[in-house]
Formats: sequence, C-alpha cells, structure tokens
Amino acid sequence: MLAALIAAMSAADLYITALYLGTTGMAEENPLARLIMSHGSIGYLSAWKLASVLPALTLMIAYRRRLTMELLGWVASAVLAGVMVRWVQYAGETDSLMIALQAAPDMRDDRWVVLGERSRS
Repeated sequence: MLAALIAAMSAADLYITALYLGTTGMAEENPLARLIMSHGSIGYLSAWKLASVLPALTLMIAYRRRLTMELLGWVASAVLAGVMVRWVQYAGETDSLMIALQAAPDMRDDRWVVLGERSRS
C-alpha cells in the first residue's frame, strides 16, 4: 500500500514538474535535477525519476515485512506529501513570480529551468 502511494505521488510530481517545465518554467534547487532538466528532454527527466524511485520501491516491496522498511516507507510518504503541499503553494505563487520575471528578465535566477532551454553557463 505504501509503495503504491509513493509511486502515485512520484508520478504526480513528475507530471507537475513536466507541466511547469513545458510552460512557464520553474526554479529547481537540486543541482543534479537542474542539470538533467537543462537538456530539455522529458525522457531524461522521466528516466532519472524512474531510476531514483524504482530501486527504492523494489527494496520496499522485497523487504516489506521488516519494520525498518515500513518506517522508511512512511518517511518517504511524508516527504512526498510535503512535496505535494509545496506544489500547491508553488502554483499559488507562480502568477506573481511570472509577472516579476517578465518585468526584469535580466534578474533571472540560474536555478530557473524551462524545458528545451540550454542552461546558461
């Protein structure tokens, strides 16, 4: 059950990330994720997400009867629930952020990623 919840929230996170990357763009704090996103490929992003989630889910399912795995499952679920809450907050902040970015394009943050744009190095 926890594995299914983690898979569903991870898929939702990937979908929302792809949605923002393909439209307005988004700020990404994780430098590895930002590097992957800078290649402009939803395929790379999906592969990275799958590579980071699938091994954890496989271990959770294989060792599901162990208390440590159940605890880790609950922790992962809580973290992803926090990510979902943050997406809701982010969506509310995006309108004012986009207005500010359009008003001052030279103040653009290097963490800002839009699908298809190469990073400015």
